[in-house]
Amino acid sequence: MRCLRFANGNGGHKALIKWLAQTPVQRVAFEPTGPYHRALERTLGAAGVPFAKVNPRQARRSRRYPKMKTPTDWPGLFFLTH
Repeated sequence: MRCLRFANGNGGHKALIKWLAQTPVQRVAFEPTGPYHRALERTLGAAGVPFAKVNPRQARRSRRYPKMKTPTDWPGLFFLTH
């Protein structure tokens, strides 16, 4: 699995949507950051990209499970988004 970063603004959102169009993904997971995540949420919705907002408390709680190294490993993301 690859980890990429995109700026949280119009340019970063456009770059993310462009990358997602070329990359098969099932869902984009992100942690809501106060008012800053709303633009991303609108952009993903307008592009028809499935997404899941991950509750920070739930992510911290998920670290208790022994098979999950971090909440961003594959089993961790599956657990948090389903």
